[in-house]
Amino acid sequence: ALPKIIKTGFAAINLIYFFTAGPDE
Repeated sequence: ALPKIIKTGFAAINLIYFFTAGPDE
């Protein structure tokens, strides 16, 4: 179960980073 949580969290962080820094650059 832990790897799934980590993978989901990483995906969420990726989305947050994309929406905060991605389009701006």
